Amino acid sequence: MGAEESDHGQDAAVVVVGLGQFQLGEDGAYYIASEAITNVAKHARASVIDMRVDGCDGALTLSIIDDGIGGAGPGGGSGIIGLKDRVEALGGTIPVLSPPGHGTALYVRLPADPTAVPTLPGGIA
Repeated sequence: MGAEESDHGQDAAVVVVGLGQFQLGEDGAYYIASEAITNVAKHARASVIDMRVDGCDGALTLSIIDDGIGGAGPGGGSGIIGLKDRVEALGGTIPVLSPPGHGTALYVRLPADPTAVPTLPGGIA
């Protein structure tokens, strides 16, 4: 567990529970986790960020939950939209729960099989 200082001068405890090594989807998951934690530090006024990573059933799952102010959504800026676009480009899903006043929870699921990523006509991923 470590502490990160946000732009608001507050420290937030970061708890990471994960797995040893998961080859496929690691780069995308790293970007998604980094962006989500940056969003928490900039906007959430959270004191705790709980991040969990798991690999099962042919997918990498990532949950990032904070105890901040909530209210995050696609209408509030580009952060959630960028995360959603990245996850969907990797063939995954990202439900977001963020009721105002109750923190935010992101649940990301990325396929472990890169052939599972949908492609557009002409072979464009």
